[in-house]
Amino acid sequence: MTNLVSFLRTFAVAAAGGYLFTLLGLPLPWMLGAMLFTALASGAGLSLRIDMRLRRGMIIVLGVMLGSAFSPEILEKAGAWSISLAGLVAYVAVAGLGAAFIYRRFFGTEATTSYFSGVPGGLTEMIILGGKSGGDERTISLAHTTRLFFVIMVIPIWFQFFAGGYSPEAREHAVVNIADQTILDLAILAVSGVVGWLLAQRSRLPGAELTGPAIASATVHLVGWTSAPPPQEVVALAQIVIGASIGCRFAGITMREFVVTVRNAVVVSAGLIAVSAAFATILMPLTGLSFGPLFLAYAPGGIAEMSLVALALNIDAAFVATHHISRIAIVLVLAPLGFRILQQVSRGKE
Repeated sequence: MTNLVSFLRTFAVAAAGGYLFTLLGLPLPWMLGAMLFTALASGAGLSLRIDMRLRRGMIIVLGVMLGSAFSPEILEKAGAWSISLAGLVAYVAVAGLGAAFIYRRFFGTEATTSYFSGVPGGLTEMIILGGKSGGDERTISLAHTTRLFFVIMVIPIWFQFFAGGYSPEAREHAVVNIADQTILDLAILAVSGVVGWLLAQRSRLPGAELTGPAIASATVHLVGWTSAPPPQEVVALAQIVIGASIGCRFAGITMREFVVTVRNAVVVSAGLIAVSAAFATILMPLTGLSFGPLFLAYAPGGIAEMSLVALALNIDAAFVATHHISRIAIVLVLAPLGFRILQQVSRGKE
């Protein structure tokens, strides 16, 4: 009963934030509002919680939505993505080592914790790998959570007010109410989400909750079984839950931890955003792609969150999601290897 009350309280706070951001006309309102309100409430000591199983369910919804963004026309452009996908290897190395250097050199963070706090990988994966390697899991968790929070708050608002990249009118064709969809379309979307997730888990794909449903949904859309995206009511619910799950991670943080974590995150995130912008600028003439998609593809955020940003900004969500999924896969391979190399170099200097 206590858990239910806590969840209902969390959902009420998150939904209120999302509704306020909707009234203000901000991009990605349900996720940004939910994230900010739950973070403030959690930091103030209010008992909030989101069951991670519910978050996984909502990420499945997002995966189905991403899959609906794939079309036969996208397949014709896929060859041009090879250069930008290859560039992710260099980006992971430059961004990860640069962020780790800042944590270690300027903030005095322990070496292992600095490394796994700086690597631009998935939150859960970096906590697990960092903990197994002897790092401080709480510090790594706060570092990635705060970076994710900062990046998600800044980038959509920057696009809306300074880059002209957000246009609600441009997205109207993709907004579908649940009442306007057929039972068959809803069934196809639901089955593709569940089956895709189960197959991705069995295959051990990175980000199985997102990648599996996205692949399955893209398949049914490409073969023409359906052309419908998930209903906007379900997508809004997914944004509220995902935003609240980020905000709730600030529960129990002390004021000193908060000030230090935010300071560190702002500096590191600003640096990572600058690196992302630099890579996007370099890749523009090499790929023939515009700055917006390339920047979002290289932005230092999570797969689910940056995919939602791309959808909200009407910026090639399929391209952005593919790059973030690939980045996580690259990180999972290179991060442990890079850590072992740095350990050997460090021992050699002793």
